[in-house]
Amino acid sequence: MSEPAVTLPDDAAHDTVVKALSEIVGPDAVLADEESRAYFSQDVYAHGALTTAVVKPATVEQLADVVRTATSRGYAVFPRGGGYSYTDAYLPTTEKGITLDLTALDKVVEISAQDMYVTVEAGCTWQALDEALKPHGVRAEFWGPLSGFQATIGGGMSQGAASLGSAKDGISAEAVLGMDIVTADGRVIATGSNAQDSKQPFFRYYGPDLTGLFCGDAGALGIKARITLRLQRRAPLNQGLSFGFETFEAMHEAMQRIAASNRATECFGFTARAMEDAIASKGFWTDIKLMFAVGRAAGGAIGGLIQMARMAFAGRRFARRAKFFAHCVVEAYNTTELRGHIKTIRSVAGTLGRDFPNTMPSVMRAEPFMPYPVIGIGGRRMLPLHSILPFSQVPAFHTALEQLLEDRKDELDAVGMKVPAIYTTLSTNGFLYEPVLYWPDQPELFHLKHTPDELIAPMKDQAENRQGRDLSKQMFNEIVNLMHEHGGVHLQIGKAYPYVLDRTPEHTGLLRQIKAQIDPNNLLNPGALGLAAEQVKNIP
Repeated sequence: MSEPAVTLPDDAAHDTVVKALSEIVGPDAVLADEESRAYFSQDVYAHGALTTAVVKPATVEQLADVVRTATSRGYAVFPRGGGYSYTDAYLPTTEKGITLDLTALDKVVEISAQDMYVTVEAGCTWQALDEALKPHGVRAEFWGPLSGFQATIGGGMSQGAASLGSAKDGISAEAVLGMDIVTADGRVIATGSNAQDSKQPFFRYYGPDLTGLFCGDAGALGIKARITLRLQRRAPLNQGLSFGFETFEAMHEAMQRIAASNRATECFGFTARAMEDAIASKGFWTDIKLMFAVGRAAGGAIGGLIQMARMAFAGRRFARRAKFFAHCVVEAYNTTELRGHIKTIRSVAGTLGRDFPNTMPSVMRAEPFMPYPVIGIGGRRMLPLHSILPFSQVPAFHTALEQLLEDRKDELDAVGMKVPAIYTTLSTNGFLYEPVLYWPDQPELFHLKHTPDELIAPMKDQAENRQGRDLSKQMFNEIVNLMHEHGGVHLQIGKAYPYVLDRTPEHTGLLRQIKAQIDPNNLLNPGALGLAAEQVKNIP
């Protein structure tokens, strides 16, 4: 991970800017105590420089005024949504910096079920949006990451997100119609058809696509204020399908075929170890509650009872009966369509593996926004990393990764590190490969604030594992190198993934020119995308 740049604090200047910001948003919306500053300067994995203050604007006008006031005094601004980054995305790189907590910008501004769009403020969570859309019989085309109970839509646009809806419709950026962006000097720029006052925000491609410019920019090009998303009619029926495989190659081939059919709304895979971890933390009563949720979500009384019965009969034992698993969810507007989708997927995947009880996809669809863990089972620290690869490159990358893990086995064992993996298909042409590093260690403030007492308790008793942390950094760099050798790209770039590595001078030069026009003093999330000159040639 990148090391934060440290500057000498100026207490008088800090007091002045904190007072000025308090006058904009009110004193209760500015946090300058040590614990708040420390917490907002951490993410799931790392620490940044200690932020000067945390400011929580409640309106777009306040946001613009806060940004203008901070940058005019030479303070950098670091936008933060739900906080579930592990790539230094919002971590300060200077102690002369203001953290923007955007969670109070949470309004659903407009729902147009006729014109099929919704406009929200950037701090609205994916779960809150989905609840607001349900009464209208619609939902967002991409409708959130699994952390969507706290992850925000603005964060999903800045970082890029994948999960719910991704197998059919792609990632978060592919569902955006337009945005309102705050620049470094506090101006608000609209994109898409909404850039003209006389037009609704219903269409994205009205001339050059400025909307795409601000997708995945990690906040380096502008602060998201409002986002408009495309809607689709909510399907009343869904069913999960699960398959077990003896080899990674068979699972990958099955997922590729499912993706090419474009019939699954979600399609994801697990190693057996990741599968066991994913279902190990739920108790009996949670299982009962989830089964009833599955029954409600399945659509239709008979279908719900069948799914509940299959879950009760199967239990969790099936997770030990294969080495790899692929799960998908199919949706439909009537039973004939649903049966057709199921038949298609079974015909393309069933010859490579075996049908398994559909517990995992059914639970995921019944409770899509369950609390998202920031530690692993048994109180382990975790560092997820990922790459999106062309299907043709996935087997070779998998082989190379397995060889790396075998070569480093003694070191991994010495610190207690495990590396299971999770897989997701993105539309018809992308395979997201996500290894997760787990190791025993003590918790940080971030973990304590985001984890229930009963889950964090084992972690509090563990010894500090600096060797594990050091090895996690080494493994991150080595695995990311392998990903790039096999043609991989990334979401959630933040300040960790090597976005500018191996890019042409023309590409990087143009991007820097755009950055200079919007943010001439490099005060919008400096360090994001690796745009600082010293970050261009090396993986952090």
